[in-house]
Amino acid sequence: PREAGADRRRDEREGSRPAAGTRRRAHRQLPTQALRRRPALAFAHLGLEMEDELFKLFWSTQNITQHHEFVSFIGRSILTRDQAGEEWLKENKVSKEKLIKFWDWILENKDIADPKVFSGFGFWINSNKEVLDDNIVVKRLVQTLKRSDGDIDWDYGLLNRLPVFAEKNGSKTLEIISNFLLDSKGNLNQNRRTPLFSIDGEIKESLDVIYKNGDVATKQKVNDLINLLIEKGSS
Repeated sequence: PREAGADRRRDEREGSRPAAGTRRRAHRQLPTQALRRRPALAFAHLGLEMEDELFKLFWSTQNITQHHEFVSFIGRSILTRDQAGEEWLKENKVSKEKLIKFWDWILENKDIADPKVFSGFGFWINSNKEVLDDNIVVKRLVQTLKRSDGDIDWDYGLLNRLPVFAEKNGSKTLEIISNFLLDSKGNLNQNRRTPLFSIDGEIKESLDVIYKNGDVATKQKVNDLINLLIEKGSS
């Protein structure tokens, strides 16, 4: 009886496992299934490419929430994690070039117009270190903040890195600050999640760096921005 019971339990365990062929088929179908559940995961880790029909279908379907989640998920799960770096990216099969190519593509895509989608790129900025090349990030953030009308999720990363950005590319960082503090009409940005006084340190430090390193024209732009902020009652 004891042996019979053991045989029965073994048969039940074996019966609960999918056949080898089924497991192989499931593995081959994983990118398709992952796209439906978490398309950003399939794109970042599982070989989904921008040329694939599934990727095109996802982005041609008007769903702002899902598009925003795609962008922010890549940042939250990859770029802003503590372990993010060359070794971790390599181990997890994440291509920085692929992510940058996607960033360029979405900035150039006029069919994607809702600012909320672009606000998700706030999570692409690691607050403590350079994961994507800072010079590449700075240049794309200028346009990203224009497309989001100054709205950005998790601005902590941006603000923490702002003085570093200012040292590397003062003129573009000045544009980032302007696009972050002011909207497309030149008014104070209502999308900003924190009051100006709470981020004054990072902004002031960055403007000081830009002014110190800048030419005459850049110095004038810094002064103009400060005067405009005062005029708009930013304090």
